[in-house]
Amino acid sequence: MLRSRNKIILIAVALVALVAGALIAFLAPTSHKAGPSSGPHTVLIALLPIYVSLIPIYAGAARRRRNKNNDG
Repeated sequence: MLRSRNKIILIAVALVALVAGALIAFLAPTSHKAGPSSGPHTVLIALLPIYVSLIPIYAGAARRRRNKNNDG
């Protein structure tokens, strides 16, 4: 029960980060600033929260895999 609840929480956090990153990606290029901050790499920087939110999910999956291999 606790594992499925943790999985739901992780999915919810990832979805929130995905939505936040998408909003930043769509809103950042509409700024009227000129210079290096208004380029295609702005979208990559805006997507950074998504990648950061995925790190604990992959780390947890790897830890579970290691624990399962050590048990048997």
